[in-house]
Amino acid sequence: MEDVGVNVKLMSDYGLTPNEVFYLKVLNDGSTSIIGNLVNKDYLKDIEAINSNGYITDKGREFVNKIFFKIVRTSVNLSTKEIVDLCTQFRDFFPKGVKTNNHPVRGNLTNIVRKMRKFKREFPNYTDDIILAATKQYVAGKAKEGYAFMKVAEYLIYKDGDSMLASLCDAMIEDGGEQDKVKWGRHI
Repeated sequence: MEDVGVNVKLMSDYGLTPNEVFYLKVLNDGSTSIIGNLVNKDYLKDIEAINSNGYITDKGREFVNKIFFKIVRTSVNLSTKEIVDLCTQFRDFFPKGVKTNNHPVRGNLTNIVRKMRKFKREFPNYTDDIILAATKQYVAGKAKEGYAFMKVAEYLIYKDGDSMLASLCDAMIEDGGEQDKVKWGRHI
């Protein structure tokens, strides 16, 4: 099964509901649908998307082809050695012997590798250099605060489905690597 996206703005511009759009998609693909009774077939006939027999028309196919689009997923092929090297460098930024909430901040290399693999798949636009620079900057900032409230390494990558590392990488890209020069408070 292929992944598809829906152009919601175009769907709205045509005045179609999600049920009507998916009904047309099912008809276009040559199948029958149980959602046929959930759509306004009279409206679809009025806009000539289906004919009087309930079959999709060329205009209906045109709607489907414009509204639906294929989602192309890019996969990142990381060898085990590449990911382990990246994770080892990542982990080395975290200080030894420092704990947060009674957990060592360096974390576990196995957990870091697992989460970094997922991170690299979800965010392929972040290079290893950006990831490492953002991490180094984060750890340096926490060092200035005495490592108070520092995240465990694997939680920096992902915790509860959210990635603080992605936010740090975005900030690194947006600020051109000068995030540590943020001025707090008023100018004196």
